[in-house]
Amino acid sequence: MNLTSQFQKPPRRPWRTLNLFAGTLLAALFLAPAAFAATTVLLDANGTDPGFWDGVSAVNCDVTSTTTWTTNITGVTAPTAGAVGDNFQIGYQVSDFNGAVITFSTLAATLTGTNYSIIATNATVTWASSGNAHFNTSPVTVSVAAGSTLLWISTANNNGFNFNNKATTFAGGGTMNFQDAFCANAQGAAMVMNMPGGTNQLNQTKTSNWGLRLALP
Repeated sequence: MNLTSQFQKPPRRPWRTLNLFAGTLLAALFLAPAAFAATTVLLDANGTDPGFWDGVSAVNCDVTSTTTWTTNITGVTAPTAGAVGDNFQIGYQVSDFNGAVITFSTLAATLTGTNYSIIATNATVTWASSGNAHFNTSPVTVSVAAGSTLLWISTANNNGFNFNNKATTFAGGGTMNFQDAFCANAQGAAMVMNMPGGTNQLNQTKTSNWGLRLALP
């Protein structure tokens, strides 16, 4: 009996076709742009003038209705309104907004960005909101640079900003001052304080429902 004739290897062409398809698919995945990555927008409070601030005026901005946001790092293009899915950044260089007093309002927005950062030093930023402003994705990072202060003042949902059970990291070497309820509606989500040299001050005067896990590295 000729065993060789009975146990011939199957043709390899279909496998080559499948491998070619799989390789093409992987290449497409690696080369495709990150379609779901949030856009980082910079606060621009002086229109098309170079830089981002006139050095004098108080700054009021919100996420979607003020034309105070740009992706241009020189600040010379006309700013536009932001979007609820953006990452919001105050300052491109640490010297931007030196001495500025800024009110950043998230209105009643459902926020799907993942990063809110104050790069500028020596700035005071008040995070205000109305209605049920809340995070709607995780993890979220909120950071403040050394020398700057972030004040949380919203009392719209359980006497604070609605963290909506989204894991959040507080970062940077600056100061965060909670004048509203700390991490309202955190409901056990991981709250991480990663602020070497920084301070997280709890100055709330009202009770809330924050039953969270605060992790200190």
